[in-house]
Amino acid sequence: MGRFGCFTIFVVIVVLFALATSPGKESHVKKVASVVSAVIEDDNSSDDGIDIVTVDKANGINLVERSLDRMITVEDYLLCSVGKVKWRNREHIVSFGIFGIVVTAPKEMLKTKAKSLLSI
Repeated sequence: MGRFGCFTIFVVIVVLFALATSPGKESHVKKVASVVSAVIEDDNSSDDGIDIVTVDKANGINLVERSLDRMITVEDYLLCSVGKVKWRNREHIVSFGIFGIVVTAPKEMLKTKAKSLLSI
């Protein structure tokens, strides 16, 4: 078997692995909820952000997950998936998933984006 055959087998294995491990909506919601909860927790500890009533951690994360479950739509592209939130008639990408891993923007970037979206 030549180089082309080995490369083809490698590509097929990678594609099959990506197909088998593409994360679903639940993974996206949990990851985004953990980042949003961290942003809220950080925001509650400082006075420079959005005023949010302090809620105990378990109830806060549960509330965030339930809200995000309704807000997030996940587009599955077989090899990967993209989580989006619709806000003010515009879709915003909030997460990207591939090989069973969901990645979001850093919490500081999300905090800045949330402040700009919530301002009038």
